[in-house]
Parts: sequence; C-alpha cells; structure tokens
Amino acid sequence: MKVSVILFILATTILQLNQAITINTCASMLVDEFAFYNIAPYGKKDPYWSATDGYEIDFSLCEPKVNSCDNSTSLFGRYISSSDQCYPLAKEYSGISLFNSDKPTGGVNVTYKPVALSSSQVLQLIVTIKCDPDASATDTLPPFTISQDNFDSKNVSYYQFYATSSSYYGCSFYNLGELYQFMKDNKAIFVITFCVIGLFVCYFGLKAFKVTIFIMAALAAFFCLALLLYEITPLDSEQWVLWTVFILCLIASLAAGYFAVKLEKLGFFALGACLGVVGFLFLYTAILSGFV
Repeated sequence: MKVSVILFILATTILQLNQAITINTCASMLVDEFAFYNIAPYGKKDPYWSATDGYEIDFSLCEPKVNSCDNSTSLFGRYISSSDQCYPLAKEYSGISLFNSDKPTGGVNVTYKPVALSSSQVLQLIVTIKCDPDASATDTLPPFTISQDNFDSKNVSYYQFYATSSSYYGCSFYNLGELYQFMKDNKAIFVITFCVIGLFVCYFGLKAFKVTIFIMAALAAFFCLALLLYEITPLDSEQWVLWTVFILCLIASLAAGYFAVKLEKLGFFALGACLGVVGFLFLYTAILSGFV
C-alpha cells in the first residue's frame, strides 16, 4: 500500500508539472510530443520585439508587453501600417508546433489566435524561431524579419504576418528520438504491459517487495537507456533496428533489476538517483527554465 501511495503522489506531481508546462509557454516545452524547446530568452526582450518592412510589427513572447493602440491594455502584438494606422495583431496564444514536421528538432512556430477587425477582415501573427546549428547560447539574439501573406476565404480577407528568426534557442535541446514513435506504433503492447505492472504493484507491491524493487529498477534502467539509444538512432530507421534496440534495452534493464534485488543498497541508491534526475528535469522544465 505504501508503494502504491508513493507512486500515486509521484504521478500526481508529474501531471501538475505537465500542466504548468502547458500554461507557461516560455518554459521548456515538449512540442508535438517529440522535442523539447526553451524559448524563454525571447521573452526577456525589453520592452518587446519590433520588425519593419514598409510597415511595423511590435510583438512579445511569454507575456503580453505591447501597448494596445489606445494604450488601454497590453497585447502580444500590434500592426502599424505604412500610413501609421494601428491595429491589434495578437491577443492570445493559439498553439506551438514544429516548424518542420520532417525535421522535428529544427525549430518551432508560435501561433497566435486570429484577431477580427471586422466581419470581413482578420489579422494573425505567426512567430517562427528556427535552429541555427552554428549559434551558441551566449550569442546575442538576432532580429526578426517579417513577411506577409494575404488570402480570401468565404468573403473574409485574411492577413497573416510572419516574424522569423534563427538562433541557438530554435534548436531542440533534447528530443525523444525514435522512442516516442516506436511506443506509439506499438502502443497496444505497452498499454497492456503497464496496466498489468500497475495493478500488480498496487495490490501486491508491499507483499512482494523484492519483485516491486526489481520492476521499478528495471523500468528506470529501461527508460534511461532507451532515451539515450533511441535519441541517437536515426529517424525513420527500419523496424528491425528499433526492435533490436528495444531488446538490448530490455536485457540491460532485466540485469539492472536483478542487481537491484541482489545488492539492495546499491539498487535503492540507483533508483533514487534516477528518480532524482527525473524530478529535477520536470522541475527545470516547469519552473526553472523560465529564469534561464
């Protein structure tokens, strides 16, 4: 029972941290369930970002910092035409997605919800931060370039504005590699397996304490090794390659579980270390990355 309570508390904490990630756009985020990005440095621009090309776009990331046209509130973005006419451009986020789904570590799109000026005119801002593989974290963030795309649909004119930049922070600092796709392709197997393990630990975890230690240590070792190996496995690898990596991770995890039972103190230490690393990663992702 004690083990199941601990696991419940751990799962609840992870869910709460995941919610925090979702709320804080500038925390390190998992984009499209694949790659982690941290665009918090872009949110530190004071007062906000500006770009011109015959017209001007003022915008901010992380929080609304741009004064509205009548200075009554703060927005994420505004558009100033060549004739100095001011219009609201971005009031709230719509979502964050990969810049290129075929290259999930190459950048992100920050999309804002469309703003209707009238029943026939709609403005929208899309900010793209691309990966610059030659940049470093100490480099000054480069300015944004802007472009515009207009189209009509159902008697409504849409004016989309794109702000684009490339930097170190447009590169994913960590990604799940082929692990996520492999688990997604074989989700039935993993769902059944984890349901069985969860039920066993919940009802028999304390009675079969050594078996529980074996399972926890094996799972920790499996995912630590899998995250490492699947990340360096080339994308779109053949299924036999992915299954080979899986079997290697499984064998190594069974060995880790065995040694965790035979060498209890070492097993507890290793398991605690793994949980500590996972806890720190979630803490950094949800809270600390916003201050980096």
